[in-house]
Formats: sequence, C-alpha cells, structure tokens
Amino acid sequence: MDKKKKRLAKGLVAAALVGVIAVGSTLAYLSANTGQKTNKFTGDSIGGRTDEAFDKTTAENYKPGDIIQKEPTITINADSADARVAMSVDYYGDNVLTEEKDGVVTVTNANEATKMSQENFERYATVEGWDTTNWEVIAKSENGSELWMNKNTIVTTKKEFKTTPLFNNVVVNAGLRTVTETELTNKTVYDKDGNVLTKDQVSNSIVKSYYEDGLGNILVLDKLPTFVIDVNGFAVQADHIDAKAELINLANVGRTAEDDKFVAVV
Repeated sequence: MDKKKKRLAKGLVAAALVGVIAVGSTLAYLSANTGQKTNKFTGDSIGGRTDEAFDKTTAENYKPGDIIQKEPTITINADSADARVAMSVDYYGDNVLTEEKDGVVTVTNANEATKMSQENFERYATVEGWDTTNWEVIAKSENGSELWMNKNTIVTTKKEFKTTPLFNNVVVNAGLRTVTETELTNKTVYDKDGNVLTKDQVSNSIVKSYYEDGLGNILVLDKLPTFVIDVNGFAVQADHIDAKAELINLANVGRTAEDDKFVAVV
C-alpha cells in the first residue's frame, strides 16, 4: 500500500508565481530660450512573491480523511509602491500532470486538464478556513476557478508586508475508497441506487463521473486519485487605477480558453 501511495497525490500544490507590475519610465523634454532642460520621471515598482505553509509530506502520502495544512499568502517587498493583491485558485482532478523543479511544482497540462468548481472539487477534498474578513471573490471563470482580492491596500516602508492566509487547510474526502479488480470479480459491489457495479463502471478517474457504494463511499479502481489546488498571486499599483479590473486582466494573461477566463462577479 505504501508503494501505491507514493505514486498518488502530487497535488495540493501552489505555483509560487507572483504577478509584478511596474510603472514604466519616461522622458520629457522641455525647451525654452534659456536652453534645453531634461526631466526624468521614474515610476515606482512592486515586487513580491507567493508563499505558503504547506504539509507536503502528508499531501504526497494522503489518506482519506486527512487534514492537510495549506496556507497561501502574498508578500510585498519593502519600499514597493502601494499595492492591491489577488490570488487565483484553480481546482484540478486526477487527469492533471505536474512537474517539480527546484522545489516548485507547476501544472504542465493546464490547457488539457479538467478544472472544476470548488463545489465539484469536494469529491476529492474540501478547502477550509477561508479568510472572508480580509479576502473577497472578485471574479470567476465558467470552469469554476476563482479570483480572490485582498480587501486592504498594502503599504510598505522599510519592511516587507505579508497578507493573511487566503485559507488554512484541505480536508481529503473521507469517502474515497479504492476497489481492486479482484474485489469487483469476487464480490458484489452496489452503488447508492442499488445497482451492481462492474469493473468497467468503476474508473481510475473521478474527474467527470464517479460511482458511490451503498454507504456513500466514492469508489476508485486500484489507486487513490491525484488532485491539485493551484494558487497564483498577482499585484498591481493601488493609486490612480481600477485595481479590481487590472487584477482581473493580469490574472487572465495566458488563459486562452473562453471558459477559463475570469469575469468580474457582479
């Protein structure tokens, strides 16, 4: 069983990416009879990163019912311009592929993997501890991804500033249950409606459809599924712009499919 678990969840990862926007430099040339004067205007910049407290050991060897610590935050560097920040949250099922390099895990088939809403993702796990005091949903995509904006303007001086975590932990669905081919051959396995399940009906994937037994357990053939919560952070200047609109635009960079693009929540 331990060997199987090692091949299981690569998921519950947060891609440590932060959108950084800088106000560009420009030159203005002023001339008068006394000679040419050149004034240089240099904009402030925003620097930062996405961090998280994450129980990777449990995530990579999870068991149904496990509570896994995951606390994503955004840190804005000292002496940055006043900023507004947001985090996108994408929920992927077990057809997602990931790659780890230098300790950073990224989704490698984002355009092909199935994304889903937080509600549908509960077949795998439930995200708990949302900080709705400091964060609010400002946009959603048709496929269920969310964009959360921090309600506060971040002002830094000589010290960097870290937001509160967007959420605190992930609870694996306690009803996930593996079913072996032998069990399906030698035993009668019923779904919640009393129908006998065959090997072909119980799939290795529960992305789009799944079966429950008479006790409500979600059945998966042979091995527990991999699933991913992908979190990305974004930052824009706070002054003289519509920060909410700019954060949505920034979060949509690279999202080519129409059902993957964020649309403001009315």
